[in-house]
Amino acid sequence: MKKAIITLALVWNLTLVLGVIFNQEYALTRAAGGQFETFPTGIRIAYVLNTLIVVWQYRTLLKIWAHRGINPNCLPKLFLIISLLSAFVNLISRSPNERWNAIPALIIAYGFWSARKTTSSD
Repeated sequence: MKKAIITLALVWNLTLVLGVIFNQEYALTRAAGGQFETFPTGIRIAYVLNTLIVVWQYRTLLKIWAHRGINPNCLPKLFLIISLLSAFVNLISRSPNERWNAIPALIIAYGFWSARKTTSSD
């Protein structure tokens, strides 16, 4: 059940970042401060990097869940920190809709916190 909830949080993040890249209406109030009527090209390009990070996070979790090696070993800790920072940034957003994104960010942070504990005890 825990893996499913973490996966859903990552799917939400992926859906959101792709929504920004493709300038989708549902993403306008949920990303980049909710301040744009259309996402500028620079924001959309930055979200391409964000997409790669979300995919890398999920790939890393899949490896951890399959008890496969992770290279570099610090990835779970790094992704934990990134997720916590993401939650913080979402919580201080001017957009009420963007503040809700802190929930999936915290779920992902929990996933990496628990995965980090698992990988360090192996």
